[in-house]
Amino acid sequence: ANGYPRRSASPTAHAIPRAESPPPHEPTAQNPHFVAAVHVVKGAAVTALRLKTGGTTEAVKAMEGLRGRLTLNSVPAFPSKPERSALQRLVEEKVAEDAVFQVFSLPRNEAEELYGRAMYASAPSLPANGELLQLVSLANWDLCAHSLPVVRSTGLLGRLELTGFKHKIDRGHFEISFKVHVPEQAGETALATTLSGLPAAPALRELIPDGPEAQAAAARATAVPATRTAGELVLPYPQPGAPADSAEATYWAWFRQALGRKLRALLANEASLPGSACG
Repeated sequence: ANGYPRRSASPTAHAIPRAESPPPHEPTAQNPHFVAAVHVVKGAAVTALRLKTGGTTEAVKAMEGLRGRLTLNSVPAFPSKPERSALQRLVEEKVAEDAVFQVFSLPRNEAEELYGRAMYASAPSLPANGELLQLVSLANWDLCAHSLPVVRSTGLLGRLELTGFKHKIDRGHFEISFKVHVPEQAGETALATTLSGLPAAPALRELIPDGPEAQAAAARATAVPATRTAGELVLPYPQPGAPADSAEATYWAWFRQALGRKLRALLANEASLPGSACG
């Protein structure tokens, strides 16, 4: 009517349906190769992203075809490209190393005295005090209390591929998707055996990457009980002339680092969520 051609009605826009996430796969969750892969990926993430070992696993999802997803908490921002590259490199190096898994058992109360919360990847749902607890570790890499089978060594994984990353900034969750490529000629799976007759349980600093958890445990193990008078509070502060690597110096070095991280997290208004799965 105004001299311009009439515009045709635009087609109705349709939202593209989101692909459904594959369902959990219980046989994969119980597979010793998958369990070993979770340990390798978790240890690499702890080192590459400077996380604590204990309490930072939010969830582990096992999917068909030896695929899985490890969700970590306490990651406030999407890791940088150098951090993701380091994560990939550490995974590859640990598989190539053919590191041997250590499996041993301790009464829960004794294990908690030695390892504290570091042995719980997430919220513990384990035997009552006094009952035996199975612990699985890779030396200086990862430690977790669980009862799942695991392969004898990391080389049996063949190839551990990291297939994707996703970050949820509102929750501080970082998801690592992966797939295990077991060699076709692998033959019968060699499982890690539970060590028995140990003269002494390994120290925490031998089981996880060096950091606040290991330093605090070392300080507790070597600290000399202090004497005090009534009403006097005594902390293990370094005495004049104490060596830099003494238990007291180690404790306060860890304390200052932990306090700094806490203050930075409060300023950034970040909150960590409790975990729900072992990894």
